Amino acid sequence: RSTVSIDASLVACTVCAEAKSYGNTIPFGAGPEEMWERIRMMTTDPQRIKKTDPGHPEVCIVYAFHKVFNPEEYEEIGARCRAGEIGCVECKKRLAEKMNALLADIHTKREELSKKPEYIKEVLDYGAQRARKEAEKTMAEVKTAMNVL
Repeated sequence: RSTVSIDASLVACTVCAEAKSYGNTIPFGAGPEEMWERIRMMTTDPQRIKKTDPGHPEVCIVYAFHKVFNPEEYEEIGARCRAGEIGCVECKKRLAEKMNALLADIHTKREELSKKPEYIKEVLDYGAQRARKEAEKTMAEVKTAMNVL
């Protein structure tokens, strides 16, 4: 079982609040096919025309994702890109493989839970009930502090 720790500033490929509406997010629960489609559409080095052209990985969001999800190969991929030895498609495929492997447990659990809508509702209701109790306590403290009834 692997754990994924994420540097949010690195993964935030879009600072814009509307990022999700642009369709450029990668949900952690995405299956392998959706993951590949999302990664396949990522922008890479705009100056790199041919696979053999030397690349500039520091301007490539795919390379930034490798730093988070594929740190073992990060330096090698950067060097191969700069030397024109790895193309953008191969780089994206490698990232998709790594992300799918790291997030496989999340995807599997999501698939399992999607088949249990009653259970999901129970969990949400239970959480709402607990949240309501905490909110009532907090509001009582606020009212006491403000000398309101």
